[in-house]
Amino acid sequence: LLKSGKKDQAKAVLIRRTRTDGADPLPWLKLGEFYILEGAIQKSVSLCRKAAELDAENRFPEPYIYLASIMLENGDYRNTEMYIERGREIDHDNARLRELTNELKGMQDVCRDQLSENLSNLEEFSAVEGDNKEKIAGVIKEIGDGYRALGETGKADEFYRKYLDIKPGTREWWRSWKR
Repeated sequence: LLKSGKKDQAKAVLIRRTRTDGADPLPWLKLGEFYILEGAIQKSVSLCRKAAELDAENRFPEPYIYLASIMLENGDYRNTEMYIERGREIDHDNARLRELTNELKGMQDVCRDQLSENLSNLEEFSAVEGDNKEKIAGVIKEIGDGYRALGETGKADEFYRKYLDIKPGTREWWRSWKR
């Protein structure tokens, strides 16, 4: 149905299958795939996780492939790596998992390069006399974001706290990040 352009009907069939075959991971996986195509990423993540949970026999690497792809696209490298590893436990020769591994390594390298540049900029801005408060705050937040993407939450937390010291009006942002 989906290939013939009947998206609403396909969605209804998949939802019905999750209700009638609730213990089968495939309908959950296919519904997750449907939501990926629709751009409903959070729904897709929930459904792919459900499919992985239901696949007690570890027959399908696809939930982990989808989850790793979504996490990589969102810059969550720590979870990307975790999902790649889980997928490899099921199918260690999977070509898509190899591609994702290479993409992840490339993105982590870019992130580390950006972190290095931002740390240099921070030193430069801090050494200059005058009011560089906004520039320094922006760089500190970017450094925190970089560490967070790499899964180094302790380091991210350290830089986010420094950011808050400079810009105390951002406490609401901090609360949302800590959730």
